[in-house]
Order: sequence, then C-alpha cells, then structure tokens
Amino acid sequence: MTALHTTTLADLMTRAVRYIAPGSTFQAAAHLMAQEHISSLLVGSTENSLGIITEVNILRALHERRPAETPVEAIMATPLITAPPDLDLIKARQLVEKYNIRHLVIVDANGKTIGIVSETNFRLAIGGAIFRHLETLEGVMDRKIPICRPVHCWRMASPTCSPTGWIT
Repeated sequence: MTALHTTTLADLMTRAVRYIAPGSTFQAAAHLMAQEHISSLLVGSTENSLGIITEVNILRALHERRPAETPVEAIMATPLITAPPDLDLIKARQLVEKYNIRHLVIVDANGKTIGIVSETNFRLAIGGAIFRHLETLEGVMDRKIPICRPVHCWRMASPTCSPTGWIT
C-alpha cells in the first residue's frame, strides 16, 4: 500500500473553514476571500452549509456583469459534494474528478462540516508523495548511464552503448 492510499482527508483538510451568510453580497465574499487568501467560502454555517462560493463563481458573476450587491446564494454552487474524513486520497481525488469540482467539503457522521480540501491541498499532498517516491527510486537506479555527447557521430557513439563501453 502506498502513501497515497494511507493518507486520508483528515490528514490534509483545512479545519478553519470560513463561512458567509447567504444574504451577503458576492462583493463582500470576494473581499473576504482576498483578505484571507482563500479560494472559497461555505455559505451558511457549520451546522447547515447550503452551498459554496469559489473564485470561479465570483469570476462568472463578474463576467455576467451581475451587480456587486447580488447575494451569494444566487451564485453559489449547490449541492455541496461532501466526503468523510477517513476517505483515502485516491478515492477522494476520484470523487473530485467525477464531479469536476475544486473543493471537497469534509463532514462528520452527523453531517456537520469539519473541514475542506482544496485543489491546492490535493496538489501538495500528491506532489509530496511523488517526490518521496522519486527519492526511493533514486537509490535503486543504475548510476552508470552511457553518455553520448552531441559532437559524436553515431559510429563513434555506438560502442559506448555496449555493456563494456560505459563512460563514467
């Protein structure tokens, strides 16, 4: 079993989830997201999350020339796609790809929001696992690789590719 299969959403989720009231304007949401350096806000509360507003929703509203006073509930994404905290990284990533979303809301057994995992969280976790795997591969790789310099023609370079012609 790889590190990707043993890593769960609980390991990488952001626990400090930010919320905004459904009647708040999308301008207020954009300001809060910029101030907090975050890419999404849940609409509602911990006990009752109604939807999510993301950078994409904000950009779409601007593109559609919606008034800045438009309430977030008019542009939020619904329904929320949720997952339990013990879901492994591979299955979670498949869920995100299935629904073409960038944020996965983590809920406990009672449906209460306990965290959120963003595309950035996934990239950091998967990227770290890949680099750790590459480090283990480096230890088993053969260091005696034939080197054929660009100035050599094929007839001169081909003997270096034989088992007895290694260049070190």
